[in-house]
Amino acid sequence: YHQFVTVSNYGSYEFYLGNNPLTITDVYFTFDQLSFDPEVKARIEKQPVLEQEKEYKQLAVAYIVRHPVVFLGRTLAKEINLFWRPVALPEAQGYKMIGYRADKWYLCLGLVGAVLCLFRLKKYSFLLLFTVYYSFVVSMITVVSGARYRLPLMPAMILFVSVVAVIVLGGMEKLLKPPAQKDRKVNWVKS
Repeated sequence: YHQFVTVSNYGSYEFYLGNNPLTITDVYFTFDQLSFDPEVKARIEKQPVLEQEKEYKQLAVAYIVRHPVVFLGRTLAKEINLFWRPVALPEAQGYKMIGYRADKWYLCLGLVGAVLCLFRLKKYSFLLLFTVYYSFVVSMITVVSGARYRLPLMPAMILFVSVVAVIVLGGMEKLLKPPAQKDRKVNWVKS
């Protein structure tokens, strides 16, 4: 009692699992997948928790520094799987998701909104910056895809969808509005 207890959120371990030569990026993570070197894990597990965290982080960073192109390719693949691939029927049934069919349209409109925001960068730069930063960091750290990682981006995606709606409605208003009549000067001619 009256002592601090060291705990871990396993962030460094996840970082290592997502960035080592055995990392798998194309399927959901299960513990029977070998996404790490068993000898390395056995050696590290003998250390105190803080030392484990430090060791896993150092291994992941060393791997990224040695293989930056592989790291960027893997991170991009995970980002596409995490944030831009709609939930498929087997996944939806496995997680008992309701409304998974709307996910495809929601993501497509969100992506269109993100692209449109590039043309209006002054207004939407923070939203774009947040989306890019969050999706990259989460993709870099995670092992494989999982719909739960997408949740913090949902508000940003809804804003992207609303950007599309505002632009489309504004364009429709311009198309449907009758052309404005110019003020005519009436010349009175004396007869």
